[in-house]
Amino acid sequence: METGILLTPKSGEPIDNNGLQAPMSKEEDFFQLLGINPIPYRTYLGFELLIAEIEEKARRKDSALGEMARLVLKQLEKAPELRQPIENLDIVEQKRELISLMMAMVIPPATRRKSLA
Repeated sequence: METGILLTPKSGEPIDNNGLQAPMSKEEDFFQLLGINPIPYRTYLGFELLIAEIEEKARRKDSALGEMARLVLKQLEKAPELRQPIENLDIVEQKRELISLMMAMVIPPATRRKSLA
C-alpha cells in the first residue's frame, strides 16, 4: 500500500495512511461523536454569497426589505471577520445574533425552524 500525506481539516497537521494523526480540534471531536469522519482537507465557512444577496436587497431603495438589508449591512460593518473565510467556529458563536439576522434576509425565521429542523 502506498503511503501518502493528507492534511487534517483544522490543524493542518499531517495524517498518514497508517492512521497516525495530530490532535483534533473540538469541532472534529464533535463530528466524530456523531459518527462523521473528518474531511481530509482544510475546511472553512464563508458568508460571501449570503452577504452578496443582502447587498443586492439593500440596493432596493423603495422597499422595507431594502431598508432591513441596509440595517444588517450596517451591523456587518462592525464584524468584518464575517466577510473572511472562517475556520474557527468560535467566531460563529460570538456573532450568532448577527448571523441569524443575515439568514433572516433570505430564509424567514418561521420557515427556517421548519426547514432546518
